[in-house]
Amino acid sequence: MVRLSKHELHEIVHVAVKNAIEEEREAMLSSFENKLNDVVEKRDRILTQQMKRSLEEQREQHLLEVAATQEETRSSWWSKLLKKKG
Repeated sequence: MVRLSKHELHEIVHVAVKNAIEEEREAMLSSFENKLNDVVEKRDRILTQQMKRSLEEQREQHLLEVAATQEETRSSWWSKLLKKKG
């Protein structure tokens, strides 16, 4: 049988509680860090998707403008040709 003084028992309990608190704190910090990383990754994914969508819309708009300009140029050429014949 092991005998402990009140002071020794108090010290053992104090160290055990201190270790348990530290382990819980580390677990909470790790959990918080993981959640924060998830939020940042989600934000980055959404931002990247929005940027891609915006670039695609700009590209489509540019293509439409180029097509309209080409159509206008073709129409002008035909109208000049027809005016000369008429």
